[in-house]
Amino acid sequence: MSYTKGRSCVKEIKLLSFRFALFLLLVVIITPVFFLAHLQPNNRAEVFFPEDAPVRVLEKELRQQFPEDDVLIVLFSSKQAYSDDYLEVFESIVSELERNPLIERVISMTTMDHILGSDDGFKVESVLKKDEVQHLSEQQRLERVIQDRFAPGRVVSIDGAYQALIIRPVSLKSSLDNAAIETFTRKVITEHGLMSDVVAIAGNIEIEVAMFETMLDDNMRFIPATIILGIILLWWLFRKILPIVLVLLFSLVAVNSALFFVVILGQPFSMPVSMITPLLTSLCIAFFIHFFNAFLQATTLGYQGITRIKRVLAEVERPVRFTVLTTMAGLISLGLSPLPPIQTFGYAAAFGLLVLYFLVIWVLPPLLNRWDKGDWQTKSSGMVSLNRIIINSARLSIRYAGFVVTGVVILLLLGGTQLLKVKAETDLLLYFPQQHPLIVSDHLISQKIAGTTPLEIIFDGVGRDSLKEPDVLKEIKSIQQWVQALPEVDTTISMVNVVEEMHWAFHSENPKYRDVPDSRSIISQYLFIYDGKDLFDLVDSEFQRTRLQMSLNVHGAREIRAVMEKIEEHLKSQPVQLKWQFAGGARMFSDQEKLLIDGQLKSGAGAFILIFLCLAFFWRSFKPAFIAMLPNISPIIFIFVTMGLLGITLDIGTAIVLSVAIGIAVDDTIHLYDAYLRRVKIGVQPVIALMRAYRTAGRAVFATSIILCGQFFFLAFSSFIPTHQFGLMTGIGLLAALVFDILLLPAILALGIKQAKKA
Repeated sequence: MSYTKGRSCVKEIKLLSFRFALFLLLVVIITPVFFLAHLQPNNRAEVFFPEDAPVRVLEKELRQQFPEDDVLIVLFSSKQAYSDDYLEVFESIVSELERNPLIERVISMTTMDHILGSDDGFKVESVLKKDEVQHLSEQQRLERVIQDRFAPGRVVSIDGAYQALIIRPVSLKSSLDNAAIETFTRKVITEHGLMSDVVAIAGNIEIEVAMFETMLDDNMRFIPATIILGIILLWWLFRKILPIVLVLLFSLVAVNSALFFVVILGQPFSMPVSMITPLLTSLCIAFFIHFFNAFLQATTLGYQGITRIKRVLAEVERPVRFTVLTTMAGLISLGLSPLPPIQTFGYAAAFGLLVLYFLVIWVLPPLLNRWDKGDWQTKSSGMVSLNRIIINSARLSIRYAGFVVTGVVILLLLGGTQLLKVKAETDLLLYFPQQHPLIVSDHLISQKIAGTTPLEIIFDGVGRDSLKEPDVLKEIKSIQQWVQALPEVDTTISMVNVVEEMHWAFHSENPKYRDVPDSRSIISQYLFIYDGKDLFDLVDSEFQRTRLQMSLNVHGAREIRAVMEKIEEHLKSQPVQLKWQFAGGARMFSDQEKLLIDGQLKSGAGAFILIFLCLAFFWRSFKPAFIAMLPNISPIIFIFVTMGLLGITLDIGTAIVLSVAIGIAVDDTIHLYDAYLRRVKIGVQPVIALMRAYRTAGRAVFATSIILCGQFFFLAFSSFIPTHQFGLMTGIGLLAALVFDILLLPAILALGIKQAKKA
């Protein structure tokens, strides 16, 4: 599609035929539908890492040897907990849960191993299996469970008043599996009449389910709400039904196309990917505003019918093309992040935006030529009322250019100290408001049982049966005792504890024998005759790899990293003969934070470079590209200053804000600056060209920015903190970009004009 300036360009533009345009529209509507059924929701921790990430490789290897450490914890409290009837119901719940193919084991006071002495050495029973404790009174059962070596702090509280079910899944594939386990668990407990005794449900599975449900709920509530807001503003601006219908249709097609691309990439529907819908819906409305603003201008100049449409294309195709390129550059820069969901968001949103450009520039004109029969109002529409604001702002900026530029610089310098306060943090519990049931449950379980954050140290011996050596077990014990003393660690367990318990039981439960035996043969004998379940959750069948499990009472990646660094420093200072490494959900959060920071730096720098190069190519010069970037650097600084002031951390939700905001913000600069340069090139005096640029393109820029800000600010009402912060920070960034575009940009250009006159 080529064109020249002025009326002569109108004759040179050729539109697609109506039938062909309609055919193309049907193709892009129908094609994605066949693929969307394959879009799998998955927000599990491992999807946030590349396939070759060390932590993901290790986790995959460990799950072939050991059970999952992601669990669902259900906490009960009942005065009848140790009665025959209650234990019978409790055992029935456990039995039914374990019949579910998604559940590998349920650990509770009725299933956990209880090692005790016997006439021929020792035996392994369940802590409180009904058939094994019928001879005990309720008080004796209580004493048995709280005096057990392992039950308090794992499946019961220290005083025995609270009882927990720890539901451990098989190797899960998606968030849907987690949701199925959580739903099934609630169903079984309800059917057995104990739901009224449930006081808390938490654990990594419950966190993921809560995130998944909230994410879907946000999509169901806020996306229609933002669309309705956009429709209201479109009606106020243009007073036409057709633009509203087309916006709804084209935004749906763009979103479906982006999600189709997610399927093509083989990626799941994760939390970052869920941000695609509000983003593309907002950008679709912005495209239409620029397009229909040009319609109003063409109508004012007397154009009608196909001539008017060609005139509109001649006016908007070039700047729209390059705004698409710069926005895509910002999105594609997210591909520099090492986190796959953020990469997927960037690539898929960029593809959806490309489809949207194709629809607006190539498909929309012939459709409008056939369907748009009414007149466009030029007096009562909201677009006209924006002129006064834009023109007055531009005049003020030009008149006091020096003061405006100086004021902006001072403002940014004053806020610069807040940049140092922005910290990266990944804490899934901080994704929810403090009154959320998940937060309340987690706090209660942490108080009554133990912290819910799992961290492991994996120890590897030198060969098969190397973990049967007494000195090796004593080394692990020494490390475990040191770790247990850390204030962030609530409980620990290792194979050493099981060996000590067998040694104690074998010697008639004499307390002085609750230690690691000095003989390898004795240890081998204990391990050979052990017939319980718990030991092989902690050591592999070849006794070459074992794990020290910890329950942490902290959740944030920075806090977890601090604990890991303490342990690492201690281990490096000791003559440890075993190879060791961290594993578990806690390590994944810690590693995710490092990848997040690395990705933010790379994608942010990549966005600036790519957009700058696009602008330089657009105007065939580095100078106008540099000038255009100036008012768009300021909003980015403003975003981080605001994050520092509000204490907002850099996480999955805010990591994409920088590239998205700069990619969108520079669009308005392109429309304004290009309108100015085009007028200067045809001989209009620079100051007059600047005012005319703001009179024509300015009102569309103002309208699109207000609508985009309104839609993103609407997301800030979400109770899901990542969505809230994404909407808030993007809205603030775009609002700041609007202010800088209508104040700072004309001030910079005015100073340049004055310098040129002096020269």
